[in-house]
Amino acid sequence: MKESHLYPGKAVNFVIGAKVVAGHFTDNVSELSAERTNWTPAYALEIDKKVDNLAGIYMGTNTRDELFKTTLLLNGSLGSMRKDLISLKTHIDVDFKGTPDYLIFLSDLGFKKSISSLTQSEFVALLTKCKSTLTPEYITKITAKGMNTALPQRIAANADVVISNNAKQERLKGTVKEATGKMVADLNDLYKEIIGICKLAAVHYKGNPDKKELFTFSKILSNIGDSRPAKKDEKAKAA
Repeated sequence: MKESHLYPGKAVNFVIGAKVVAGHFTDNVSELSAERTNWTPAYALEIDKKVDNLAGIYMGTNTRDELFKTTLLLNGSLGSMRKDLISLKTHIDVDFKGTPDYLIFLSDLGFKKSISSLTQSEFVALLTKCKSTLTPEYITKITAKGMNTALPQRIAANADVVISNNAKQERLKGTVKEATGKMVADLNDLYKEIIGICKLAAVHYKGNPDKKELFTFSKILSNIGDSRPAKKDEKAKAA
Protein backbone atom coordinates (compact mmCIF):
# COMPACT_ATOMS: atom_id res chain seq x y z
CA MET A 1 0.00 0.00 0.00
CA LYS A 2 1.34 3.41 -1.00
CA GLU A 3 2.17 5.59 2.01
CA SER A 4 0.90 9.15 1.86
CA HIS A 5 3.17 11.92 3.01
CA LEU A 6 2.50 13.83 6.21
CA TYR A 7 4.60 16.85 5.28
CA PRO A 8 2.77 19.66 3.43
CA GLY A 9 3.60 20.36 -0.20
CA LYS A 10 6.51 18.95 -2.15
CA ALA A 11 9.16 16.78 -0.54
CA VAL A 12 12.01 18.99 -1.81
CA ASN A 13 10.49 22.06 -0.13
CA PHE A 14 9.98 20.13 3.09
CA VAL A 15 13.61 18.95 3.12
CA ILE A 16 14.87 22.50 2.62
CA GLY A 17 12.52 23.69 5.38
CA ALA A 18 13.77 20.95 7.69
CA LYS A 19 17.35 22.11 7.09
CA VAL A 20 16.33 25.69 7.94
CA VAL A 21 14.68 24.55 11.19
CA ALA A 22 17.71 22.42 12.08
CA GLY A 23 19.91 25.50 11.67
CA HIS A 24 17.67 27.66 13.85
CA PHE A 25 17.51 24.90 16.44
CA THR A 26 21.30 24.61 16.54
CA ASP A 27 21.65 28.37 16.95
CA ASN A 28 19.15 28.49 19.82
CA VAL A 29 19.59 25.13 21.54
CA SER A 30 21.14 26.67 24.65
CA GLU A 31 17.89 28.59 25.27
CA LEU A 32 15.58 25.79 24.13
CA SER A 33 17.28 23.20 26.35
CA ALA A 34 15.02 24.47 29.15
CA GLU A 35 12.11 22.71 27.40
CA ARG A 36 13.53 19.16 27.26
CA THR A 37 16.44 17.39 28.94
CA ASN A 38 17.52 15.72 25.69
CA TRP A 39 17.71 19.01 23.81
CA THR A 40 21.48 19.35 23.89
CA PRO A 41 24.08 20.53 21.36
CA ALA A 42 24.70 16.86 20.57
CA TYR A 43 21.01 16.35 19.78
CA ALA A 44 20.98 19.48 17.59
CA LEU A 45 23.95 18.08 15.66
CA GLU A 46 22.14 14.75 15.33
CA ILE A 47 19.06 16.44 13.84
CA ASP A 48 21.17 18.41 11.38
CA LYS A 49 23.02 15.25 10.29
CA LYS A 50 19.75 13.37 9.93
CA VAL A 51 18.45 16.05 7.55
CA ASP A 52 21.71 15.98 5.59
CA ASN A 53 21.73 12.19 5.33
CA LEU A 54 18.13 11.92 4.16
CA ALA A 55 18.59 14.81 1.74
CA GLY A 56 21.69 13.14 0.31
CA ILE A 57 19.82 9.88 -0.26
CA TYR A 58 16.80 11.68 -1.69
CA MET A 59 18.38 14.19 -4.06
CA GLY A 60 22.05 13.19 -4.24
CA THR A 61 24.88 14.80 -2.30
CA ASN A 62 25.91 17.25 -5.02
CA THR A 63 22.41 18.66 -5.48
CA ARG A 64 21.88 18.66 -1.70
CA ASP A 65 25.07 20.62 -1.06
CA GLU A 66 24.35 23.17 -3.80
CA LEU A 67 20.74 23.58 -2.75
CA PHE A 68 21.49 23.98 0.96
CA LYS A 69 24.33 26.44 0.25
CA THR A 70 22.14 28.50 -2.09
CA THR A 71 19.29 28.51 0.42
CA LEU A 72 21.63 29.69 3.18
CA LEU A 73 22.87 32.57 1.00
CA LEU A 74 19.33 33.42 -0.07
CA ASN A 75 17.93 33.43 3.46
CA GLY A 76 20.84 35.58 4.60
CA SER A 77 19.89 38.31 2.14
CA LEU A 78 16.09 37.97 2.21
CA GLY A 79 15.74 39.26 5.77
CA SER A 80 17.70 42.46 5.21
CA MET A 81 16.02 43.11 1.87
CA ARG A 82 12.55 42.71 3.40
CA LYS A 83 13.46 45.23 6.10
CA ASP A 84 14.76 47.66 3.47
CA LEU A 85 11.61 47.40 1.34
CA ILE A 86 9.37 47.86 4.39
CA SER A 87 11.45 50.90 5.32
CA LEU A 88 11.18 52.29 1.78
CA LYS A 89 7.40 51.93 1.77
CA THR A 90 7.16 53.53 5.21
CA HIS A 91 9.16 56.55 4.05
CA ILE A 92 6.82 56.93 1.06
CA ASP A 93 3.81 56.63 3.40
CA VAL A 94 5.19 59.37 5.65
CA ASP A 95 6.32 61.70 2.85
CA PHE A 96 3.60 61.33 0.22
CA LYS A 97 0.39 59.84 1.64
CA GLY A 98 -2.50 62.13 0.74
CA THR A 99 -0.68 63.60 -2.25
CA PRO A 100 -1.31 62.85 -5.97
CA ASP A 101 2.07 61.10 -6.19
CA TYR A 102 1.40 58.57 -3.43
CA LEU A 103 -0.57 55.93 -5.33
CA ILE A 104 1.62 56.44 -8.39
CA PHE A 105 4.76 55.65 -6.40
CA LEU A 106 3.16 52.58 -4.81
CA SER A 107 2.09 51.30 -8.23
CA ASP A 108 5.46 52.03 -9.85
CA LEU A 109 7.30 50.10 -7.11
CA GLY A 110 4.81 47.23 -6.96
CA PHE A 111 3.62 47.80 -3.37
CA LYS A 112 0.21 46.14 -3.59
CA LYS A 113 0.29 43.71 -0.63
CA SER A 114 1.78 43.51 2.83
CA ILE A 115 5.51 42.98 2.27
CA SER A 116 5.94 40.87 5.39
CA SER A 117 3.38 38.29 4.27
CA LEU A 118 4.60 37.76 0.70
CA THR A 119 5.77 34.32 -0.35
CA GLN A 120 9.34 34.08 -1.60
CA SER A 121 8.31 34.12 -5.28
CA GLU A 122 6.03 37.12 -4.68
CA PHE A 123 8.81 38.92 -2.83
CA VAL A 124 11.31 38.28 -5.64
CA ALA A 125 8.76 39.61 -8.15
CA LEU A 126 8.36 42.75 -6.02
CA LEU A 127 12.12 43.14 -5.75
CA THR A 128 12.49 42.76 -9.53
CA LYS A 129 9.87 45.47 -10.04
CA CYS A 130 11.59 47.80 -7.57
CA LYS A 131 14.99 47.30 -9.16
CA SER A 132 13.71 48.21 -12.62
CA THR A 133 11.93 51.29 -11.23
CA LEU A 134 14.69 52.64 -8.99
CA THR A 135 16.72 54.51 -11.58
CA PRO A 136 18.83 57.46 -10.38
CA GLU A 137 16.16 59.84 -11.70
CA TYR A 138 13.37 58.01 -9.88
CA ILE A 139 15.37 57.91 -6.65
CA THR A 140 15.73 61.66 -6.85
CA LYS A 141 11.92 62.01 -7.00
CA ILE A 142 11.08 59.76 -4.05
CA THR A 143 13.83 61.19 -1.83
CA ALA A 144 12.91 64.82 -2.50
CA LYS A 145 11.29 65.22 0.94
CA GLY A 146 14.18 63.91 2.98
CA MET A 147 14.54 60.12 2.65
CA ASN A 148 18.22 59.17 2.61
CA THR A 149 19.15 58.16 -0.94
CA ALA A 150 21.27 55.32 0.46
CA LEU A 151 18.14 53.23 1.14
CA PRO A 152 16.71 52.98 -2.41
CA GLN A 153 20.24 52.85 -3.85
CA ARG A 154 21.02 49.86 -1.62
CA ILE A 155 17.83 48.08 -2.70
CA ALA A 156 18.63 48.61 -6.39
CA ALA A 157 22.25 47.50 -5.92
CA ASN A 158 21.55 44.36 -3.83
CA ALA A 159 18.46 43.09 -5.62
CA ASP A 160 20.42 40.96 -8.08
CA VAL A 161 21.87 38.84 -5.26
CA VAL A 162 18.40 37.74 -4.13
CA ILE A 163 17.06 37.37 -7.67
CA SER A 164 20.05 35.29 -8.78
CA ASN A 165 20.05 32.98 -5.76
CA ASN A 166 16.29 32.51 -6.02
CA ALA A 167 16.63 31.51 -9.67
CA LYS A 168 19.39 29.04 -8.80
CA GLN A 169 17.34 27.56 -5.94
CA GLU A 170 14.35 27.08 -8.25
CA ARG A 171 16.53 25.49 -10.93
CA LEU A 172 18.00 23.02 -8.45
CA LYS A 173 14.59 22.21 -6.99
CA GLY A 174 13.36 21.50 -10.50
CA THR A 175 15.94 18.74 -10.95
CA VAL A 176 14.67 16.78 -7.92
CA LYS A 177 11.98 14.14 -8.45
CA GLU A 178 9.14 13.68 -5.99
CA ALA A 179 9.81 11.23 -3.16
CA THR A 180 8.35 7.72 -3.37
CA GLY A 181 8.29 4.47 -1.39
CA LYS A 182 10.54 4.17 1.65
CA MET A 183 11.78 7.73 1.22
CA VAL A 184 8.26 9.02 1.92
CA ALA A 185 8.18 6.98 5.15
CA ASP A 186 11.61 8.29 6.18
CA LEU A 187 10.62 11.88 5.43
CA ASN A 188 7.40 11.39 7.40
CA ASP A 189 9.46 10.35 10.43
CA LEU A 190 11.66 13.41 10.00
CA TYR A 191 8.59 15.61 9.67
CA LYS A 192 7.22 14.36 12.98
CA GLU A 193 10.50 15.24 14.68
CA ILE A 194 10.87 18.63 13.01
CA ILE A 195 7.27 19.67 13.63
CA GLY A 196 7.61 18.59 17.27
CA ILE A 197 10.61 20.90 17.65
CA CYS A 198 8.67 23.72 16.00
CA LYS A 199 5.64 23.31 18.27
CA LEU A 200 7.66 23.30 21.48
CA ALA A 201 9.96 26.11 20.35
CA ALA A 202 6.91 28.22 19.45
CA VAL A 203 5.61 27.76 23.00
CA HIS A 204 9.02 28.65 24.44
CA TYR A 205 9.20 31.84 22.35
CA LYS A 206 5.56 32.83 22.79
CA GLY A 207 6.59 36.28 24.03
CA ASN A 208 9.28 36.74 21.38
CA PRO A 209 7.64 37.03 17.92
CA ASP A 210 10.94 37.22 16.03
CA LYS A 211 12.29 34.04 17.60
CA LYS A 212 8.92 32.31 17.34
CA GLU A 213 8.84 32.97 13.60
CA LEU A 214 12.09 31.02 13.22
CA PHE A 215 10.09 27.91 14.13
CA THR A 216 6.80 28.68 12.36
CA PHE A 217 7.05 25.92 9.78
CA SER A 218 4.22 27.16 7.57
CA LYS A 219 6.01 30.50 7.29
CA ILE A 220 9.31 28.78 6.51
CA LEU A 221 7.64 26.79 3.72
CA SER A 222 6.05 29.93 2.27
CA ASN A 223 9.56 31.38 2.02
CA ILE A 224 10.68 28.36 0.01
CA GLY A 225 7.78 27.67 -2.31
CA ASP A 226 4.45 29.21 -3.16
CA SER A 227 2.47 27.62 -0.37
CA ARG A 228 0.84 30.19 1.85
CA PRO A 229 0.97 29.95 5.65
CA ALA A 230 -2.16 28.95 7.49
CA LYS A 231 -4.03 31.96 8.84
CA LYS A 232 -3.48 30.92 12.44
CA ASP A 233 0.28 31.16 11.87
CA GLU A 234 0.23 34.49 10.12
CA LYS A 235 1.56 37.26 12.28
CA ALA A 236 2.61 39.74 9.68
CA LYS A 237 0.69 42.99 9.52
CA ALA A 238 0.62 45.42 6.65
CA ALA A 239 3.88 47.24 6.37
